[in-house]
Amino acid sequence: MGVLDRPANAGEVIGGALIGGVIGNQIGGGSGKDIATILGAGSGAILASDQRRREPVVVGYRTENRCEIVYR
Repeated sequence: MGVLDRPANAGEVIGGALIGGVIGNQIGGGSGKDIATILGAGSGAILASDQRRREPVVVGYRTENRCEIVYR
């Protein structure tokens, strides 16, 4: 199991929710602003928890030599 195979921790999810809430708060006005803030916070938390599973893990590198035969 690599480092990025673990689930997101609470700090990452809370940070995503805070950032999403701040962005959502910039949208709309009145009760629409409240709804946008809630949706932004929820979306941010979901994206933060899901992001850890999408990051690629580089295990190592290797050099390969390949030959190609071309017929004319």
